[in-house]
Amino acid sequence: MKAIKIFSSVLRALLPLIIIPVSVYANVSGTCSSCHTMHNSQNGSTLVAEAQTSLMADSCVGCHSSSGTDTIITIGGSQVPIVYNTTAYPDKPLAGGNFYHVATDDAYGHNVWGISDPDATLTNAPGSTNSCGGGGGILTGCHFSLAVDPSLNTTMMAKGKNGCEGCHLSVKHHSVDPVAGQPENDASGWYRGLSGHYASHFSPLVPGIESSDWEQNPSSSNHNVYSARSDDYIQFNDDSSSPTITAYCVGCHETIHNQLEANVWIRHPADILLPEIGEYSSYDPVDSYNPTVPVGWTDISNRTRSTAAVICLSCHRAHGSQYPDMLRWDYTTMIANGGENNTGCFVCHSEKD
Repeated sequence: MKAIKIFSSVLRALLPLIIIPVSVYANVSGTCSSCHTMHNSQNGSTLVAEAQTSLMADSCVGCHSSSGTDTIITIGGSQVPIVYNTTAYPDKPLAGGNFYHVATDDAYGHNVWGISDPDATLTNAPGSTNSCGGGGGILTGCHFSLAVDPSLNTTMMAKGKNGCEGCHLSVKHHSVDPVAGQPENDASGWYRGLSGHYASHFSPLVPGIESSDWEQNPSSSNHNVYSARSDDYIQFNDDSSSPTITAYCVGCHETIHNQLEANVWIRHPADILLPEIGEYSSYDPVDSYNPTVPVGWTDISNRTRSTAAVICLSCHRAHGSQYPDMLRWDYTTMIANGGENNTGCFVCHSEKD
């Protein structure tokens, strides 16, 4: 068991004294000592087993994990979103899913430092051929594996930025939140703190509108709003003038959406408009949004049926799920002409069940 996990259990024992507040959005308020430690000690005990940036009293994983089953914990009047429940996969996972299964089985999600070891089978991100995404193996490139000790990552672009910060690069807990219902922006740290290293890099600034409860109770009216575009397919080093959540994923999985000539798909497309005709016309995410099969929008502030698009997250959860390949549903139960199944693949492919 890694030191970070050991420390987390110590910190939980001290919670009556140390409260870690996180608002529904990014802007944190309250007593500074709730999140920071000046001398790294409390009641004769060392708080932080491993060095943390900004004098934090715990790591990302330490703050956002729980031995209980709840995925939002209220501490001292503030809410903490939980993405790693250590004893069971939660009944109400948040939008990104949960790391519970990947802690013991690589197939269920992203391997992240503090939760799991590097993947025992894969040596680089699926679909990765470049060194930035770890294309040269788990100990090369800018990030290598997200499950490698961040202190080993000393490359110029992503020094110490593995684990959660390998993706959540621009988290701003003391940010200026957007008006409720409006897109995240630079002042707020962009959507979930997702941004690239610099403006010339792939889809560096990811906009989006976040659900008020991180989709703990998603519905047609309570859901995240993801950014998308209407290109035929996404390529690595995508033009930063049109950032999307899919383009951000492509930063490490750049060949996943390549196609053959004559527009013949060899993999399921993403960042492509959801057709309005045929079997696809049955899914109208404007009036009947299905949070189990989310879509993105080419204009997140003006969402219409004609601007709805398929994205990576239409089928996958970003952190992990209870199904292999971090899928949102059990792929083995998707059976064509199998009856009245209107879930998973059949939400979009409505005539194939």
